[in-house]
Amino acid sequence: MYPHDNIFKIYYRIGRALPFEVRRFPDGRVSDWYRNQSVVVTKIAPKGEYGHAWGYYLRNGQREDAYWCKKSDTEPRPIPCCGCGGWVLVNVIGEPTATPDIDIEQASEHKPNDKLGPSDTMRFGKHKGKTLAEVKTEDEQYLRWAETNVSGFCVDWESFEQ
Repeated sequence: MYPHDNIFKIYYRIGRALPFEVRRFPDGRVSDWYRNQSVVVTKIAPKGEYGHAWGYYLRNGQREDAYWCKKSDTEPRPIPCCGCGGWVLVNVIGEPTATPDIDIEQASEHKPNDKLGPSDTMRFGKHKGKTLAEVKTEDEQYLRWAETNVSGFCVDWESFEQ
């Protein structure tokens, strides 16, 4: 169930198909609590790389109440944290309306990323322009956070040990 991404990147990757089902943190990195929960995304309003997404909450594949969405809702509700990078594709329900960025069948398969080493430079965020070695020394938790939440960001931790 990889790669982790935000809902909008998943939407483009699957050819703008709606609806589709996604899940947060399926591998238990944050909590096993997320394993039986998912969201059906029914509407997207992109704004650059992000935007707004609407849908319904599911628990064990069935509509349920959540703090942001009620089982009785007849209209989709705004999905919280839709721009965060902890989402994975579960199922494409609708048909693509554009050429997918990758094959839909491969959308949930892990794609290896180039691993970044100590001399590579941060290209985003509060440590932009610093080497990963500098960031690791100052704020290692930031690197670990970025690996979980930033698509395509992968640290070669073994290279720091050499």
